[in-house]
Amino acid sequence: RMEDDVPLASSPKEEDVLNMFYDEDEPEDRSKEIEGGKLIPGQDSATYNFFGKEVKIKQQLNQCGGYVWRCATVIMDYFQNQQIFPEGHFVGKRIIEVGAGTGVTGIGLANGGADVTLTDQKHILPLLEQNVISNGFTLNQIKVAELSWGETDCSLFTRDGPIDYIVAVECIYLEDLFDALLESMSQLSNDNTKIIVAFMKRRKADSKFWKKANKIFDWNKVATEDYVDTEHDRVQIHVMTKRKARTKQ
Repeated sequence: RMEDDVPLASSPKEEDVLNMFYDEDEPEDRSKEIEGGKLIPGQDSATYNFFGKEVKIKQQLNQCGGYVWRCATVIMDYFQNQQIFPEGHFVGKRIIEVGAGTGVTGIGLANGGADVTLTDQKHILPLLEQNVISNGFTLNQIKVAELSWGETDCSLFTRDGPIDYIVAVECIYLEDLFDALLESMSQLSNDNTKIIVAFMKRRKADSKFWKKANKIFDWNKVATEDYVDTEHDRVQIHVMTKRKARTKQ
């Protein structure tokens, strides 16, 4: 079970990060890896079942954030695993999803009783709002807001209380945004916030995110082997918490 007082394992040494996550050779054609990450690349919409309720998601195929990615269904399998999260665990939990895209993960968590805020860039918000409303929620029940990593004042999201979980699905993809993403995660979190990151292994350069994260957060890899099939074997889930400052003796 994910008890609140269970500490995470110490993060690996920086020099070990690369070998832990990435293949020895980067794929020559990264476009194949990106296409492989899309769950339903040719469909405008799809239906899922999360926490016993149907979730209908519309995709917007002309932009990256408009797709449902494989990581989204893998992380929802994780969130619905009652050996890790007992029934009712998410009821009332304050959750913010960064880079929410279609909103499939956050809407799924709202089905589990969570108080969810979906965030992304401004041009993605209409799609998020459409998917929220089409699944029977109001925009008061699931909030939709702009959050540009490293730019938006994240105190806007914490003024009503601390955030229990930050969820990031397929957000590790553009090296120029690593610092900004980590800055926003740090601003949104406190010592008790758990940050759940799902990503698809693609290239060595992405390991720089974890080297940078190592300076701010403790984190460990979730063992997903029991419920990740071979089609999703490049998807990984990690849990991060803000590293507490060590007091001098």
